[in-house]
Amino acid sequence: MKKIIFAILVFVVVGSATWYVLDSTFLRKENVRVYRVGLIYQGESFEEIANGFKEGLDLIAKSKEGSVVEYLPKKVAGIEQKDFDIAAQELVDQNVDLIFAASLEPVVAAKKVTSVNKIPVVLALGGNPALIGLVESIQKPGGNITGMTWLAWELSGKRLEILAKIDPRIKRVMVFGKKGSKPMKFSLESIKPVAERLGITIILKEVSDFKDLEKVVKNISRKDADAIYYAPDPFISRYSTFLINHSLEQKLPTIFADEYFAQQGALASYGGNFVSSGKQASRIAGKILFENQVPQDLPIESVNKVDLAINLASAAKIGLTIPQEVLSLTQIVIR
Repeated sequence: MKKIIFAILVFVVVGSATWYVLDSTFLRKENVRVYRVGLIYQGESFEEIANGFKEGLDLIAKSKEGSVVEYLPKKVAGIEQKDFDIAAQELVDQNVDLIFAASLEPVVAAKKVTSVNKIPVVLALGGNPALIGLVESIQKPGGNITGMTWLAWELSGKRLEILAKIDPRIKRVMVFGKKGSKPMKFSLESIKPVAERLGITIILKEVSDFKDLEKVVKNISRKDADAIYYAPDPFISRYSTFLINHSLEQKLPTIFADEYFAQQGALASYGGNFVSSGKQASRIAGKILFENQVPQDLPIESVNKVDLAINLASAAKIGLTIPQEVLSLTQIVIR
């Protein structure tokens, strides 16, 4: 009889404990809010921004009890605007709560597909989005879009100054960009006054497509220019490996906007830190998702971390010694 009573007690205790665990788990699941966040960006060069964004938003979500973020990434391999439009529409069809778009074409696509449903969009863009009509103004974006800029266009003149410090003999700089590109236009506005002050001649080369670019680049040598400047433009970024390799072959110094390109072999880069930019954008997204703030009330932020990167291996290949003055200003040295 005692054994039967003991067995009944064990059954009741174990059953109660199991019910408590299952019920607690169920309640916890019921109280979890899953936020679906779409990410859209182009190719490898913007992977670090996306990673920084996810890392930052995950940390914010952990501090908000019962909040989990599910990411739906769209790493677009195509190069046409329609490729980004399709990817952005797929995110809308998957009922995302917010879209993070990095670089020009993804931002244009996100704006287009959310024009009716007003899904919040957080952008990360190389320049002031108000200059190209993506928002009303920096301080009051209006609509459903806000975000941050890593100032790639605005820092163009500074990059030219850095080239001149790296090699004071530079007097002719060939500037490449896509014909009709707005980033190219705004970069030139920053470059021209600096070139005049430093006595540098700008040789502008605008191209329409890759065949055009390939033809022009393959015919460039030291007799044509002392250095090459690639305007921060998504079109140029896509062909960076080809451009950098040719520059090294011709022993021509080059500078880009982002560290990614210095890591690929460009002599130098100067611009916003991509991981930091992604984290900065995530803080803006966190305000929208977890604090119920609206994009139109959140000003566009400027990047808070800018890095100069120098590739010493590339400097050796083209026969340059980087002045100590430049190295003392460098945050990232690639050997």
